[in-house]
Amino acid sequence: MSTMKELYDQWLDELRLEDLNLSLSTSYVLEQVDPTAYHCGFGDFTDGATFACEDCGLDFQNTDHLTLEDAVICPGCAGLEVCPECGEEVSSGDWAEHRMCGRCAEKAEAEEAAAE
Repeated sequence: MSTMKELYDQWLDELRLEDLNLSLSTSYVLEQVDPTAYHCGFGDFTDGATFACEDCGLDFQNTDHLTLEDAVICPGCAGLEVCPECGEEVSSGDWAEHRMCGRCAEKAEAEEAAAE
């Protein structure tokens, strides 16, 4: 299974360093020479991008939860639920009894209490 780092490195490596006559990959050079630029570029690479889940094959869009170490799998295969109120991904273990994220569950409870 690929990680997001491997996918990003593969994309970077398509940009060749032929003019420098080096046998080093672009991703390696960028990560070693300027780690900040490498990580900022990763953010740009994944921001709003759509990826194919390596477990189920379905396409999923990045919602700012991806890191370099993450596997290229969709939230469903990663055991995440999506809050119907705000769209935030929540781990199944943290899923509130109201079937929404904790923040939206607290808001719903406060609105319910105020209505009483």
